[in-house]
Amino acid sequence: MGEKIKQAIQRRRSVMVQAEWRHLLQSKTLLVAVIALAFVPVIYAAFFLSSVWDPYGHTDRLPIAFVNEDKGAQINGKELQIGRTMTESLHKSKALKWEFVSKQQADDGVRRGYYYAVVTVPEDFSQRAASLRQDKPQQAVVSYQLTPAKNYIGAVISRQAAQKVKETVAEQVTQTYLKEVAAGIGAVGNGMAQAGDGAGRLHQGSAQLQAGLTHYTNGVSQLASKQQTLTAGLGRLQAGAAQVQQGTAQLTGQLPTAAQVAQLTAGMQQIKQGMNTLNAQVAQPSPAVATQQAAVVQDAQRVVGALQAMQAPAASAGAILQKTSAQAAASGGSTTITLPELQTLASTLQQTKAIAEQTQSLLANLDTLTKTLATQQQTLKNGVAALNTGVEQFAPQATTAFAGYNTVRAGGERLQAGAALVAGNLATAQQGSGQLAQGAATLQQHSSTLVQASNQLVDGSSTLAHKLQTGAAQVKLLPTSPAAQQQMAAPVASSEHSAGSVPNYGYAMAPYMLSLALFVGGLALTTMYPVRKTFSRQENAWRWWLAKMSVLGLAALVQATIMMLVLVYVVGLQPDHPWLFAATSYLASLAFMSLITLVVMVLDNPGRLVVMIIMVLQLAASEGIFPIQTASGFFQAINPWLPMTHSIIAYRHAISGGVDSALYTQHMLILAGFALVANALLIGFLAWRGTRQFAHTTVDGD
Repeated sequence: MGEKIKQAIQRRRSVMVQAEWRHLLQSKTLLVAVIALAFVPVIYAAFFLSSVWDPYGHTDRLPIAFVNEDKGAQINGKELQIGRTMTESLHKSKALKWEFVSKQQADDGVRRGYYYAVVTVPEDFSQRAASLRQDKPQQAVVSYQLTPAKNYIGAVISRQAAQKVKETVAEQVTQTYLKEVAAGIGAVGNGMAQAGDGAGRLHQGSAQLQAGLTHYTNGVSQLASKQQTLTAGLGRLQAGAAQVQQGTAQLTGQLPTAAQVAQLTAGMQQIKQGMNTLNAQVAQPSPAVATQQAAVVQDAQRVVGALQAMQAPAASAGAILQKTSAQAAASGGSTTITLPELQTLASTLQQTKAIAEQTQSLLANLDTLTKTLATQQQTLKNGVAALNTGVEQFAPQATTAFAGYNTVRAGGERLQAGAALVAGNLATAQQGSGQLAQGAATLQQHSSTLVQASNQLVDGSSTLAHKLQTGAAQVKLLPTSPAAQQQMAAPVASSEHSAGSVPNYGYAMAPYMLSLALFVGGLALTTMYPVRKTFSRQENAWRWWLAKMSVLGLAALVQATIMMLVLVYVVGLQPDHPWLFAATSYLASLAFMSLITLVVMVLDNPGRLVVMIIMVLQLAASEGIFPIQTASGFFQAINPWLPMTHSIIAYRHAISGGVDSALYTQHMLILAGFALVANALLIGFLAWRGTRQFAHTTVDGD
């Protein structure tokens, strides 16, 4: 019975599995190769991750040149040295290896490939920063030179450092400016308070102005009323002046001319001479001559009486004319004369006219007498002598009177010119008075608007005073303390909350590198191990698959185990979910090994090339480093169909967390699906092959 059971068990055992393991254990070269290949993933992952484990934690070894050429500036009498302040701050910084050098040294370091970046503060940096209060402020510029050709990641780190310097300087400049603004706000508050007091005084003055405008508008009303009366009076005065001008013109026209007075004076001289001659020639006048002489004497007596009567009026007229002449000379050609004076002049002129008429009669009688004297010379002798005496007395007075006529006439002409000037000026005055009356009326018309505006001014000044005082109180409430200035310089702070923990760059790269290491380990193992070669008769597809996958699967699990142990205990990787980390490693390794074995089993060596192509596609499209959205459409399209895509996502959750557990389960199921489908296809292919052996099995070293 026992022998039968042993035979049954022996029949159930796979000859192919035993033969596969026997060959592996007996072939020292193959066994050593398989054992060595078990360390391929850990070598690949551990070495790479160790080299990039925490590059950002060692940026203090990264040489960055800092060139300070800033010459400083003055702002409100205070020295501003931003470049020097930056230098002192960076001396204390340990984030980068800052080296403070000259421009020439920095350029030399870049050419030699020593510096990863050069940060330069130009000489006008502080001056530009201090120009914020000018009409045209200039932006302060920190220039930095990167060397991406030397090392791109180094250039990225340098750019971040330069940006940090820029932000620090910007905050410092903002704080400096805010200090000035705070001081200005305080001054504005005080100024507004003073302006509020001034507006209060303005309100008081506006009230006084309003009262004054009330008196003013009343005065304007009175002016408009009185000005109309003045205009009417000037009209009447102008009419009277025109009449005076007309009367003086008539007076001047009726006075004898200067030529006529000269002729009259000459005639009187001739009379005097004739009378003297007649007196000498006539000794005894005749009765006829005596009669005629008596007539002449009578006429002469009348003339003498008239002249004597005229002496007083003539003297008055002469005084009037002298006074008028003096006034005209003193006032530039204009004078005034009263009505009684005009009447005196008129009376004098009438008497002068009568004297002239009497003189004409006298001349006629003298002519008759002369004729009579020619025949009656002796008779007229006495009469001529008497007449001669009268003429001697009359001649000087007549000459004086005739000279007075010239003075009267000149004064009359000047009086006429003055009257014309007065009339013209009165017309101008009347016109101006009319304009003044019109302006006063317009002013009166708009006085109500002026009063209304003054009322608005009173109300507005009151409102202005209240608003300024309120504004001053509000300005004083504005925060101007150093803490408030700091808050305004950096008003926003960031609060970072991470979904998952990625402490350094090694943690970020681990999911990608672990997946790639396991895939490379599978490719290396299938390259060295005889995947297609059998070491016994081919029983069936299942046992054929079991023979190969028992070795390759176990090798895949060993690779994953060694890799996990080294990364955790040597490199220092601490996954958030250790059990999930192990599960992901084992499942990913089995899935990759199954897929690679399928392709190599079906295609042999060309299959290894296909596996290489698949690996390259996964490097580009599995979202190991950059988000897949940044890749082209082709890589986005193949991303879900690549096994490394799902192993990377599962690793990220196992190592750093942050991924929903349902999403982790989903991607683990997809990985399991890849493994199951690959093994199912492999079994199907082996079933299709049956007992036929491959023409080319591989080079396995045995």
